Amino acid sequence: KRVLIHVLAALEECRVIMKELWNLVDQSGFYDVYRPALGGWHDDQGLGVVLEGVNAGEPLAKTCFGTERGGQRAVVSLAKGPSAGQSTMFVILDKVLGVNHSASSETGAFQAEMLTYMPRPHRRLARRVLQDFGPAGSGSFADYAAGSQASEDVVILHRRCVEALAKLRQSHFHVATTYLKKTSKGTGESTFRDLLQD
Repeated sequence: KRVLIHVLAALEECRVIMKELWNLVDQSGFYDVYRPALGGWHDDQGLGVVLEGVNAGEPLAKTCFGTERGGQRAVVSLAKGPSAGQSTMFVILDKVLGVNHSASSETGAFQAEMLTYMPRPHRRLARRVLQDFGPAGSGSFADYAAGSQASEDVVILHRRCVEALAKLRQSHFHVATTYLKKTSKGTGESTFRDLLQD
């Protein structure tokens, strides 16, 4: 029960902060100045960014590959830009609260890909939680709240947490559609309109 109370308070605080973005970030400044820096180096031609000083013979991240550039062996990164989908918090909250995104859905596939962009300790933690709570959310608060031993307080708190997470995503969607109204692509090359509504 105590954990759910803290989760609910944190989600509500995140939503308050999200609402403050209107006062803190100029829309045109975000789109024209800041957003291009969030685009990453992922394009249809596979050009990416050449990483100088990196040994092409060593194991590379999933987003990198060895190639020839100008007669020289080079390592190229095709990394997508940052995205809220790379936040360990959202992956863990979904799983712990029992909010499941099918691996075959666009959201599930995007979340799985974003794991590769997380710092290694965060990725390990997220994968551990994903493994421990199983594919159908077994062991999650949703699973517990549906059981016969859950108190009414826990059932209500779980429902409020899931609703607060949905409201946070709705706020994020509203901000994203306003700040990114000139494009169909979000940060991290996401199709944010579909992802934030799932």
